[in-house]
Order: sequence, then structure tokens, then C-alpha cells
Amino acid sequence: ETAKVKLENENFMAKAPMDVVASIKEHLEFCDREMVRIKSLLDSLPKE
Repeated sequence: ETAKVKLENENFMAKAPMDVVASIKEHLEFCDREMVRIKSLLDSLPKE
């Protein structure tokens, strides 16, 4: 959540070094992929 807030903050984006922004974007993309993977695993569990 914090990463998304930083990327949506115009002041942060204007002042942050490009490598920091790239790192945050990569982290956010990784987290999004993990959420999809975990949701898929949860969906595959037997229902009671």
C-alpha cells in the first residue's frame, strides 16, 4: 500500500531519483504477482 501511495504522490515522483522510483515499481509489481499467485492457491483449496 505504501509503495502505491508513493507512486501516486506528485511531489515524491518529482523529487525521487529514477532508480528509487524503478525499485518501488518493481516491488509493487512483485507484490501484485504474489497476490494473484496466493489468491489462486487459496481458490484451489477444498471448500468446506
